[in-house]
Amino acid sequence: MDAADEAWLAGARLAEPPADLDDGPEPEPVLQERPSAPSGTVRETPRQAAERRAAAHREAALRGPAHPAPPTADPAEDDLPSRDDPDIVSTGLVGAALVVKLLDGKVLEEIQQQDG
Repeated sequence: MDAADEAWLAGARLAEPPADLDDGPEPEPVLQERPSAPSGTVRETPRQAAERRAAAHREAALRGPAHPAPPTADPAEDDLPSRDDPDIVSTGLVGAALVVKLLDGKVLEEIQQQDG
């Protein structure tokens, strides 16, 4: 243990703490004025700005997308079973057993619901 540790343990102060910087009156805040609009122009209120942006958005929506989306397949076609699809009704399986058997799935953890 050195002298500083011994002095601290004894409760002695080795040096005066620095003067508190918060003492005294607060300085006056420096306010910067916003640049004013050039003469002859009217500043836009926040509501006017929002209305202008909404009108521009509506115009863009009416014009349509810049790049039309490619045609997509009819969702009803994806819903139809193909001839090689297995018939799940005839298996009599449900839940995890159905996933494992027909879809070659792997059950990582099966959580049993408790009624209560």
